[in-house]
Amino acid sequence: MLRRTLISAAGVLVIASGLWGCGKSAAPGAAPPADDFPAAAAAAIAAEPKLEALAAGSGQVGGHAPRLTDAAAGPLLEAIFNTRVIAAAAPPKFDNIDPVENWLSASIKAGQIFILAGTGVTDPRQVADNEDLQVAVAHNMSGYAPEVGRYFDTQIGLMNLQLRSVSAEVAANPAIAQTAGGQRGLGKIRAGTLQAAGGAVTALITPGLTDEWRIARMGPLIALAPAAAKMLTPEQKAQLAAAAHEVSDNSESAELKAKLAAFAAAVNPPS
Repeated sequence: MLRRTLISAAGVLVIASGLWGCGKSAAPGAAPPADDFPAAAAAAIAAEPKLEALAAGSGQVGGHAPRLTDAAAGPLLEAIFNTRVIAAAAPPKFDNIDPVENWLSASIKAGQIFILAGTGVTDPRQVADNEDLQVAVAHNMSGYAPEVGRYFDTQIGLMNLQLRSVSAEVAANPAIAQTAGGQRGLGKIRAGTLQAAGGAVTALITPGLTDEWRIARMGPLIALAPAAAKMLTPEQKAQLAAAAHEVSDNSESAELKAKLAAFAAAVNPPS
């Protein structure tokens, strides 16, 4: 279980860019107004390479990632992990989904800085068969808990917008889902959703995290669940519900157990 948790939490990227031609680059922009999702997305996308520059060398053995509290990195991380704008946003029409997908890609790149800090590797897939790296990644998840929490919330929130947009498009144009390209794209979205949501759920068992941190992650996950229930296959929905129940069985927090139960019920409702 720990291996699957760390691989998923490290953000192995399987998103919907490429679904029917999406995923073009967005132009950088100035600081966005509070409720301007496209501008916030542009700011996040522009901030990510600047963060990578600040984090240069952080992935080397013994390296350290910049923090939300740092004067230089803090504003960049606030732009990339702008969960307030994401939570308030309505899903875009499918023709305007690029800002969601490009922001999602930027957030995953940023999140991997913290997941892989000090490990000596740059590809999260290298963690899969190396127990020492798995321990290091688990340590990073608790050591960089504020940043990793914001990363998870950003990724899950953007996936929620993505799923709702794609579901609306498929409902309006069901023939799209019958094409070879449409089926491939939907398969990527389902796999990415399962991996990200499953990783966020199973990451809750990581040692060193507080129950307060764990409970805070459940808000975006519960919000995602109805959209995931519409998009995922029955087998995938059952997997997510089972992961939530397993984490609940290993938790002593009544509040966390209740939220995990709510997530499981919403993501895999009775047919």
